[in-house]
Order: sequence, then C-alpha cells, then structure tokens
Amino acid sequence: RKHGSDARFVSRLSSKGTIKDRVAALTVQAHESAFHCLPYLRQLISMAQRPARDLKLSATDALTDLFLTRLLPERPLVPFERRQLPKKPSERLLLQAHFEDELKKAYAEVAEIVMKGTGDNVLHCKQRMLTSLLSMLSGKPELERKLLPALVNKFGD
Repeated sequence: RKHGSDARFVSRLSSKGTIKDRVAALTVQAHESAFHCLPYLRQLISMAQRPARDLKLSATDALTDLFLTRLLPERPLVPFERRQLPKKPSERLLLQAHFEDELKKAYAEVAEIVMKGTGDNVLHCKQRMLTSLLSMLSGKPELERKLLPALVNKFGD
C-alpha cells in the first residue's frame, strides 16, 4: 500500500500527466484495492469512450488487463437482482453483492467499447480491439454469449 508522497505522486499523475501516465496511474490505483477500484474503473472507461484512438487503445488495454488478471472471478458475475440473499443480510454481504453488480456493469461497458472498436477503419486499431476481444473471451467466462458472436462476425471482414 502506498502512503504519503507516493500516493500524492500517483494521484497527481492521474489528473495532470500525459495520456500514458494517466492510464498507468489509474491502473495502479485500481490495483491497490479491488474492492475500492470502481471510481478508477469509471475514469478508465470514460477515457476508453473518447474518440482519440491512442487514448482509447491505452485505456482499453489497461481495462482488459485489469479485469482479466485482477477483478473477474473464475465464474460468471451475478447481478444484484438475481443474487439470493438471506432475509436479513449483513452489510458486508450487501456491499459484496453491490460491488459484483457494479463490476458486471463496468465489464459490460468495456465489452461494448471493444466490440464497437472492432469496426474501426484503421487496421491497427481494429486488430488491437480484436485481440482484446479474443483475450476477454478466452480469459474469463463473463459475457461469453455476447463476445463469441461478435468475434465470429469478424471472421467475414
């Protein structure tokens, strides 16, 4: 865990650094605590939705790596509505259920960004998005019903 000047440096980079610095700083902050990473994920998703290709690719690569290596479990995530909770759940259980639901929504947004990116006119960007799509599909079972058809449809391109 980072304290003091290291934390201030990373925080400053995430708001005032270059594109690569901001993406790296947000990734480091998300790695610190998986349970507290949602604000950093939202910032990275916001960066990945921007039209600038270099920013989109950097943020998408960081998000894909974060989800596949750190955040997603080896099972599909359960939405809050379908989670079976006891009649009087503890705060901890409710927080875990909420976190998993938000994580599922964030991963769906990333998957949507990647699937849209596979239709890019610039070949390099399209190939990187296809690589991310393949990594997402082969890495974890989450959203495989959306990702597999998207990847298969690209065989015709």
